[in-house]
Amino acid sequence: MSYYASILSDERLIRLFEYLVKTKKDVLIPEYDPNHGHTYNDIIDIGVPHDHVFELVNKLIMLGLGKAEYYDQILRCPYCNSEHLRIYFYCPFCNSTQIYKELLIEHIRDGIIGPISKFKSQDGTLICPSCGSKLITEGKDYRIVGVWYRCLVCYRQTDLPKIMYRCRICKKEVTAHGLVIS
Repeated sequence: MSYYASILSDERLIRLFEYLVKTKKDVLIPEYDPNHGHTYNDIIDIGVPHDHVFELVNKLIMLGLGKAEYYDQILRCPYCNSEHLRIYFYCPFCNSTQIYKELLIEHIRDGIIGPISKFKSQDGTLICPSCGSKLITEGKDYRIVGVWYRCLVCYRQTDLPKIMYRCRICKKEVTAHGLVIS
């Protein structure tokens, strides 16, 4: 089959080109669909079933009608290859997931640094616990210097909790070092 015949014989390619001209698009951008993973909605819009989308994309590339470019990083479970991962923060001391995140602020005038909860009054305004001054303007009266994570079980604090990824399909946990990146 000739080059042009292979293009003209595939009705999906013709529909896709008509769609791209009509919508004035010259790029197909992948999107994430929680039910089907990464896909191309423009190709779905012309009636191609989800399970045939990448077949059509590969045909475009093979025929020289498009080129593959890096678009996004995909993290996958090393056990079942699923993209359905959930991130959990664990206390590095007791392994609890009951972690509370809190901003650390500094009163610029007197240099006092602490969790924002120590600066908040009953009505929600910020008051320096050292000198009693009202802190109104971020960047002038106070600045955010970081975050703390406090464990609600062992009450210890850390600036970096342990991060784990749990697969929603096979329920196994893995660190960032164990993830498959594609």
